[in-house]
Amino acid sequence: MAGYTFSRDFPTANPVQPASGGPPDAFVSELAATGSVLVYSTYFGGSDDDRANGIAVDQAGNAYVVGTTYSPDLPGPVKPFQSIGGGSDAFVAKLGNVVTPQTPRAVPGDFTGNGHANYAIWRPSIGQFTVLGLTQQSLGASGDVPVPRDYDRDGKADFATWRPSTGIWSIIPTTNPSSPRRVPFGGPGDIPVPADYDGDGQADIAVWRPSTGQWFIMPSGSPGTSTQTFWGGAGDIPVPGDYDGDGHADLAVWRPSSGTWFIIPSSNPSIFTARQWGSPSDIPVPADYDGDGKTDLAVWRPSTGQWFIIPSSRPGTFITVQLGALGDIPIPADYDGDGKTDLAVWTPATGRFTILQSSKNNTPLQPAPVLGVLGDLPVTQLPTAILVRGLQPSGNFDGDRKE
Repeated sequence: MAGYTFSRDFPTANPVQPASGGPPDAFVSELAATGSVLVYSTYFGGSDDDRANGIAVDQAGNAYVVGTTYSPDLPGPVKPFQSIGGGSDAFVAKLGNVVTPQTPRAVPGDFTGNGHANYAIWRPSIGQFTVLGLTQQSLGASGDVPVPRDYDRDGKADFATWRPSTGIWSIIPTTNPSSPRRVPFGGPGDIPVPADYDGDGQADIAVWRPSTGQWFIMPSGSPGTSTQTFWGGAGDIPVPGDYDGDGHADLAVWRPSSGTWFIIPSSNPSIFTARQWGSPSDIPVPADYDGDGKTDLAVWRPSTGQWFIIPSSRPGTFITVQLGALGDIPIPADYDGDGKTDLAVWTPATGRFTILQSSKNNTPLQPAPVLGVLGDLPVTQLPTAILVRGLQPSGNFDGDRKE
């Protein structure tokens, strides 16, 4: 957006001109998709009256601003197309690569790129992914962890596994399936937590170490480097997600002992948030259920099959929905492609996907898709808690290794 302001304390972010040149000044600002986070904002003006009247942005993120100026010292190139003529002049200015291009985001569990999550399972016994009605892909072995995500930024989930014994990530990129990637990162005792931490639309390889509470992240934009951050500790469950809606996954853990969520928002990492939601035996299932671009706090209660959700668009309220039973596995994802996560469970004994369609007022999808057998794992959007607690599709949802 562009306009003009008389304020000397107008909010700025990554500005090319951090202070007013003399009000009023033109300004150029960008908000995140949610409208709650300032991504970029700058003054643009000289010592007199400057006002922006229009703006256009190209695919590279360059902003082209038009307006009027009375300033003899309007910022610009050393040799402008035309110097100031006197009085009120029109201006056209290009602010290079200051507006963030909109990066396409893959829907979790979408293996085709059509904006709908697919029904998919991974069979540990033979190391095979199966996407209902589409394809099968051999990858991994018993003991591996399925971690399909969009690692190549093409809007499609890639088949991938992580091997705890060696820390090897095996990824088959959909853009080049004949050239699988093998990346060593992490080791025994770690929990894989791939997500888009750097906001480039591509999943980053990452692990969380329960013994020390450390997050190790390999940014996709700088694959030869890694970052380390302490957040959480033994007994916690990592629940990364975009809780502030800025396009970056935030570091977050859920503490079963107290049911407390601890989140470091990437838009303001110096201040963390903490909120109690859930009970020790619950399964955290954070996702964007209200379609506002932010991850919502949510838990699923295996003993009753109840979902408890705090929508980020209405944080003073909560939603309760009944779906599933003891022994089911929660697999929320956007199956109907409406931009909202649908409540869903997978029943190991029958391979049945039971889905409440958010686009149809939570009407169950009929007929219910069926895929997989006892011993398989649904991988559309498998909650991290399933991995942390060592849960298997056998009904062991209370963490005591017993059904």
